[in-house]
Amino acid sequence: MVNKMEMKHYEALLNKRGVSGNEKSVRNYLETEYKKYDVEILKDNLGGIFAVKKGNKDDLRIVVAAHMDEVGAMVSNITKDGFVKFIAIGGVIPEVFVSQHIEIITKDDKIVNGVIASIPPHLNNEQKDFKIENLFIDLGLSSKQEVLDLGIDIGSFVNFKNQYYNLSDPNKIVSKAWDNRFGCAMTITLLESIQNVTHNNTLIFGATVQEEVGLRGAKVASQMLKPDLFIALDASPTSDFLNAPEGFGKLGEGFLVRMYDPGYIMNSQVKEYITSLAIKNNIKFQEFFSKGGTDAAAAQYNSEVALTIGLPCRYIHSTASIVDKRDIEAVKEILIAIIKDLDKEKFLKIKK
Repeated sequence: MVNKMEMKHYEALLNKRGVSGNEKSVRNYLETEYKKYDVEILKDNLGGIFAVKKGNKDDLRIVVAAHMDEVGAMVSNITKDGFVKFIAIGGVIPEVFVSQHIEIITKDDKIVNGVIASIPPHLNNEQKDFKIENLFIDLGLSSKQEVLDLGIDIGSFVNFKNQYYNLSDPNKIVSKAWDNRFGCAMTITLLESIQNVTHNNTLIFGATVQEEVGLRGAKVASQMLKPDLFIALDASPTSDFLNAPEGFGKLGEGFLVRMYDPGYIMNSQVKEYITSLAIKNNIKFQEFFSKGGTDAAAAQYNSEVALTIGLPCRYIHSTASIVDKRDIEAVKEILIAIIKDLDKEKFLKIKK
């Protein structure tokens, strides 16, 4: 099971602020942790960071990458009365924003607390459709100048204030940003876990930026890294609370083998390799179909083979997403199994 030290990385990263385009606090944390190991640090021009761990040979370049960014918002206007208008960054439905506690990052990286207004029923006789353009942030101020004096302006980033806690079932953890701080923490865990593993490949662990707004970081990173195998780590939405058909993920049933999404279709040889390896090592997994995409969709154009290993996550792109620690362990186990097992001969078979 995932140990306490590993969970400290998850909690620390989940509590970081890192809306798409402003991932530096996450990147700084990763860089500090990566440098504790015997690795070469690489950075791309958009903000991605990677730790290169060389094996006995350079048979394959295997990249295991998460993305640092989370969904959130950006200041788009400040009214004369000191209320702050905003746009969504990433796929957030309007209902998620209502009544949220938020943090705005100022020009000098200070935090200003606020709430997103919710009109009580006593004052709202007409039920209106939720639209982001009708919402606003209340900072407790009364003029535009007061807001500007705090260092807030058009373009300031807006983050959700986090609550991280275990549910009655201690395996279930609630937090914002499981998508995709899970993957970021996993790269640190993998670096620790493979220190004494003998292999003939170049292993590259890291994280891209701006995935939530168009897979932008993966396009840049994959061009720089030129992987033979690119494994995207990501948290993906379950529908087990909706009594949905099989193939859309359940908590506690293992890692996700992403078969299809609008930007990617898994090669049958890749599926056979991953699922056979999981069965051989008694690792629980689920075939998964998605309406969203991951960095694998962008990286496949610059990689010999790309795939996604996913973590099931309820209520994704909200402030109260839920994961199961047993699924995190399953992701860790299959990734270590791939690292130990994959050689050049097996990879050539997968490519076919």
